[in-house]
Amino acid sequence: MDQVYKCADKALYHAKEHGRNQCIVADIS
Repeated sequence: MDQVYKCADKALYHAKEHGRNQCIVADIS
């Protein structure tokens, strides 16, 4: 479960760096 939070955190910051109104999909497999 910890990996899910880390992946979501990275995706959130990636979206914030590249502007507004974005949807980031992360592969957690």
